[in-house]
Amino acid sequence: MAGISILKYCLKFAWNDISTRKTRAALTIIGISVGISALVALMSIMGGMRYQVEERLNRYFGVGVRLSGKSGIEVPEHMADTIKLMSIVCDAYPTISSSGLVAGANAFILGIPAEKIDDYLSTVQLISGEKLTEEDSGCILVSNSLMNRKGLKIGDKVEVYAPTSGKKEYYIIKGVFDPGISFGNIGLAVIKFKDAQKLFEAEGYASEIVIKLSSNDQVDSFVNYLKQVFPEAKITTSKEIISRINEILDIINVTLLTIASISLIVAALSVMNTIMMVVRDRIREIGILKAIGATRSHVLSIFLGEAFILSAIGGIIGIIGGAVTSYILSNAFGNLTNIYITPMISIEYVASGIAISIIVGILSGFYPSWRGANIRPIEALKYE
Repeated sequence: MAGISILKYCLKFAWNDISTRKTRAALTIIGISVGISALVALMSIMGGMRYQVEERLNRYFGVGVRLSGKSGIEVPEHMADTIKLMSIVCDAYPTISSSGLVAGANAFILGIPAEKIDDYLSTVQLISGEKLTEEDSGCILVSNSLMNRKGLKIGDKVEVYAPTSGKKEYYIIKGVFDPGISFGNIGLAVIKFKDAQKLFEAEGYASEIVIKLSSNDQVDSFVNYLKQVFPEAKITTSKEIISRINEILDIINVTLLTIASISLIVAALSVMNTIMMVVRDRIREIGILKAIGATRSHVLSIFLGEAFILSAIGGIIGIIGGAVTSYILSNAFGNLTNIYITPMISIEYVASGIAISIIVGILSGFYPSWRGANIRPIEALKYE
């Protein structure tokens, strides 16, 4: 009980000092809150980005795998029918993907069976026009970025050039879609699979076979089986892609957090300076406390208590500021790039923000507190 009473006194002493020096305390708290705000905002944005990437990839892949060749359009089309006969396989269909020119602009061209477009492009939103059907002949869907850049409209006839075959074909724009992600200056176009085979002179072949499975639990065993049957093929699953993207996101995350940590260094110096000034101002009180029986640990607790209070308040304000900042930054980024990321504010980020704030505050305040605790009573009482 005596220890608790002493702790209460130390915290009360620290709080009284903060109350009497509001401006200095406020500046210290602001320094801490800015650093924590930067960390929480970046963690929230990166967490939201990671979640949206994984969610989009899972929707894009579904429960399945992609089987492709080493390069180019070299997978026999009939493999889709063969794979479809397996009991674990719900569906399998061929697709073609290659680069080319659409209306003279660089574009990524997809050839998909008309009845599978909704499945393959499950994350894509049709903005205007109509989707491709089996009855369509010589029609194309283009991305909104390509449409705007070239000043095209629905019903226009555009030239599509395939560099690998040297062929040119003309297609009528039937619809415009938003791919959901930015391809920079590269547009995106979708044509029917048979039209793509003709354009790229790849009759009977595909770039990849999209395979849908009945159970996610059987993906690994099915992949092992495909590697035995088709040892030369390249087999990709959503888990592999998500893992690779997460590695890239981790590098970006560490880089950004390292940059943001500079503000924490400034906050730590602010806390150290504040506690050092408090020790200097309270030297005579330290002498009186020690003269009436206070130990070094008691004095140390007083100053560390002040560092704790300052850092805790700064951490709480920083978390609130970080949450607000993350939404402001995500909206600004969305307005500039048309890619909207919903920040993810989790209990883990809140706890991490408070913990980092308190740890930084106590560590940076320890040295001046230790120096104050080791002042001899006789020296302190003689200090003016």
